[in-house]
Amino acid sequence: MRRILPTLKWVAIVVVVAAVGLGVYVGMYWDRTWDVPEPDLRASPDPAVIARGEYIVYGPAHCQVCHTGSVAEFERFVDTGMPPTLAGGYPLGMGPLGTLYPKNLTPDPETGIGRYSDEQIARLLRWGVRPNGRAVIQLLMPYDGMSDADLTAIISYLRVQAPVRHLVPANDIT
Repeated sequence: MRRILPTLKWVAIVVVVAAVGLGVYVGMYWDRTWDVPEPDLRASPDPAVIARGEYIVYGPAHCQVCHTGSVAEFERFVDTGMPPTLAGGYPLGMGPLGTLYPKNLTPDPETGIGRYSDEQIARLLRWGVRPNGRAVIQLLMPYDGMSDADLTAIISYLRVQAPVRHLVPANDIT
């Protein structure tokens, strides 16, 4: 028993120091802005590039998994192969962390990506940095390793979609 108490005391001290260190780190970097350059990438009107973008969006990048409006819309895609609109908004519960609402990826100028330049979208995909310099929640796809050609294809495909006005709630982070 004599050996356990000193060990527990040191474990408690280490845990407290680690918690304080984590708190200081989060406090310093939580709302930080990032000065990351915008990649010089622009949407292409080439049908082959757009088709490649569609393949990436609905295939390996699996954007439709999160950026649809409902489970029913996603299930329709799985059952019929009919691509859903990527208007976002389906609530993704993250347990005690809150709820995420994936954003509208259609080119709507008010509620979607229509208000962003191609370079801003490329920076968002590659580095996870919004046009205002704030970081997004880590993407579920490692776009930073994608080639410029693949990012251009994604942007090209998203640009030719029909704009859908769909206001998505802000993330509810607890």
